[in-house]
Amino acid sequence: MDSQIPNKAALEWIKAGYLFPEKVQITPEKTYGNSRFDLYVCSEKRKAFIEVKGVTLESDNIVRFPDAPTERGIKHLKELIHCMQEGYEAYLLLVIQMK
Repeated sequence: MDSQIPNKAALEWIKAGYLFPEKVQITPEKTYGNSRFDLYVCSEKRKAFIEVKGVTLESDNIVRFPDAPTERGIKHLKELIHCMQEGYEAYLLLVIQMK
């Protein structure tokens, strides 16, 4: 599987107005604190950091995430919590790459 497909799918979904109905500016690979998030989205009313993860593990018709323990993932979640404490919106988008 192409590891960049989840980010591309999320970007298209956001551009189509599904997460933010208002006009937004989208910046990929935006640094905040000690992390670089996949997307930063802002409008006149909102500002948000978004981390996108592809879900590739399936067992007995149930998808699972994460497919492996990850310290980096934990760091990103803690940074997203910090973003919220600083007044940003924060999202973790899970893109399921199978039926």
